[in-house]
Amino acid sequence: MSLYLGIHEGLLRYFTLEVNFVTTPEETSELEIKRAEREAQRAEQETQREER
Repeated sequence: MSLYLGIHEGLLRYFTLEVNFVTTPEETSELEIKRAEREAQRAEQETQREER
C-alpha cells in the first residue's frame, strides 16, 4: 500500500493513492463504537417488533 502525506482539516494525514485518508486509531475506535451502537439499536428494534 502506497501512502502519501497531506493536510486534511488542518491536520497532517496519510492518504492512499485513491485519495482516501487513513484513519487514526482514535477515529477507528470511534467508528467501531458508533457501529456497535447502531447494531444495538437495530437489535432492540427487532426485539420490539417480535414482541408485538
